[in-house]
Amino acid sequence: MINGDDIAIVKKLNKTKMEETMTPLQRVRNNQNRSDFMAYLYDLYDRSNAPIPKRNTYTGLAELYAKHVGMKEIEPKEILFY
Repeated sequence: MINGDDIAIVKKLNKTKMEETMTPLQRVRNNQNRSDFMAYLYDLYDRSNAPIPKRNTYTGLAELYAKHVGMKEIEPKEILFY
């Protein structure tokens, strides 16, 4: 059975392989895109006004977004399934 650690290892290996094939300019663009997306999520979830433990942090934003997007995808299918 695949667990979270296995998935993290595969993601790291894929990222490493991808970065090895990128030119320096592509790596810079990739990092800038990642930074821009995290800034977007920070604003989307209004982290500057979040409760104290999460205020002014980026911790958990990508996971929160993934859950949000996943639920939007799953909920209509659940209705159709039942």
